[in-house]
Amino acid sequence: MGPEGAALPPDLDTPLSEIADALDDLRAWLADWHRQVICHRQPDAHLSTDGGECRCAYGRWLARRLERPLGSEQPILARLSELHRAMHGHGDRILAAVASGQAVEPDAYDAFAGAFRDLDELTLDLERDWREQLVEIDPLTGLRNRRGLVQELQAERERAARSGDAVSVAMLDIDRFKVINDRYGHLTGDAVLRALTRHVLSALRTYDRAYRLGGDEFILCFPAAPVEAAAAILERLRANLPPVSRRGAAVSFTVSAGVADLGSGAHVRSALDNADAALYTAKRAGRDRVAVWTADAAEEKRRS
Repeated sequence: MGPEGAALPPDLDTPLSEIADALDDLRAWLADWHRQVICHRQPDAHLSTDGGECRCAYGRWLARRLERPLGSEQPILARLSELHRAMHGHGDRILAAVASGQAVEPDAYDAFAGAFRDLDELTLDLERDWREQLVEIDPLTGLRNRRGLVQELQAERERAARSGDAVSVAMLDIDRFKVINDRYGHLTGDAVLRALTRHVLSALRTYDRAYRLGGDEFILCFPAAPVEAAAAILERLRANLPPVSRRGAAVSFTVSAGVADLGSGAHVRSALDNADAALYTAKRAGRDRVAVWTADAAEEKRRS
């Protein structure tokens, strides 16, 4: 399990496309089911289950999703599975009654219709949740973007205040990133950003958070870590950056970072300003280093 900033993959468009198709399949299945019940057509294999095995298109989608859930969707998928089985169970009994010439009791149909309605609505809720998450995901790196950043850091700050733990925030960027883009091209620049993201996520603890602020700038949050501990993590990260291979050439790069205490100050934005000031100090000191915020760092940036 990686850091929380890596909870979602950058290719969320594919599951979104699949869930839209699954909803269409579910509603088409309902229309076919009603047609069979009303018109007394010959039974169709995809309308019922066989020995507990569902052969409808929605069921096949759900089975695939249960094998590779995204983020924290597992409980929702489990509930969808329950509703799906219930819908088919009620539907199978109604189809069997119709096939034998029996009348369908209103309560039996209400149970079937209720299971379908709940299944349809919960699937829609999952689709909406994925769409909302997609808005918060940087498509290049798969990290969360700046949308909601301040609110999430504020929640972490409040949690630390309740528990008495330290919490730190860092601002990190790539040294002379414009030179990389100008010399090797923007595709290489993108490859560097992705490589840095992978390296950052491998270096962070499972409960740390990573965000792409924009361009080559990243925000990192370190719960239960004073600034010295956060700086040590960043120092190991900085010292072990692997080069990026592009067209047979090794493109080396360095990063600088500034660390500040997220638990102090009047607001999260103050802590972000302090981390930015520390990053400025690292740049002024020659780049390729980690700096911790001090009051002198803030004054140095103010005078610049």
